[in-house]
Amino acid sequence: MRIPGLVALTTTGIFAFTGCGGAGTTVPLSATTQSRAHQASSSGGDLVYATGGCGGTCVLSYPDGQIVGSISQYGSGPCSDAAGNVFIPSGSQIFEFQHGGTAPIATLTLPDSYDTAYICSVDPTTNNLAVIYQSGKCGCAAVFTNESGTPTAYSTNIDSLYGGYDNAGNLFADGSVNDKVAVSELARGQSTFTPLTVNGKFRGGPGRLQWDGTNLTYEGLGADGTYDSIIKLAISGSVATVVKTIRLNGKINRTTLSWIYDGNVLVPYSIRSLRFNKIGVWSYPKGGKRKVVLKFSNSKFWKFQGVTVSVAPTSRNKS
Repeated sequence: MRIPGLVALTTTGIFAFTGCGGAGTTVPLSATTQSRAHQASSSGGDLVYATGGCGGTCVLSYPDGQIVGSISQYGSGPCSDAAGNVFIPSGSQIFEFQHGGTAPIATLTLPDSYDTAYICSVDPTTNNLAVIYQSGKCGCAAVFTNESGTPTAYSTNIDSLYGGYDNAGNLFADGSVNDKVAVSELARGQSTFTPLTVNGKFRGGPGRLQWDGTNLTYEGLGADGTYDSIIKLAISGSVATVVKTIRLNGKINRTTLSWIYDGNVLVPYSIRSLRFNKIGVWSYPKGGKRKVVLKFSNSKFWKFQGVTVSVAPTSRNKS
């Protein structure tokens, strides 16, 4: 089953692309689509992986936004490493895909089959993979050494949902304590998470944590439950301080997990429905007016849960 239109709305015009996908089904790649995915990856192009579309996960060329493939694996908050490998958390497992690949090259498993993974992040200093998950015991983090093997499990000591590494290999988790925003840190080389004192105004919470090249950032929720801002944090000792809030303007709601890359932030969202079937692109750290909307025709059953950018070999010097 094909989705007949992908429309990218920009500030300068409207471009029509060919789409693919299905309504809640597994979509095998056709020979043509496999060829396009291979061409996109082998030609040095970056790729966007958007979980929750195309019958599992959509693969788009970046920055032009053409769908070049799909994989059948659903998931929540994907992440990627410096080599372009993509990790998709799904239930108690995490599936790894090579840049441009359509079949998993590895499957990692959380400590218990009842665990639910929410999001992942890769340590740029060690290549360790951290997965923030919920279990019957705690809000937890599982750390896979060098993206493989049996993980070491930690309690984040808060009711955590999301997390991410900074550039020094410190792992942070965010969530809540007594209905208030909370952030905790597993400092590099330490064995326990330490809850941080939070200074400054957070817009709701929790949201994705990501290093943007200069600061740890926090995806901020507005009053309507929409991630409408990116909050820069300064971490000093056991204190996390809000140093800047970057607003993302536009008629957006029901946003999900974003990804900061190469001077932009990509945000899945919807306008009127419960279906997260669009991806907006804003300048980062400028914020403000949206640059591009990737709108997927006849995608009413798609529910994008998050995005990540798989970096091609020719552009791995970007942040």
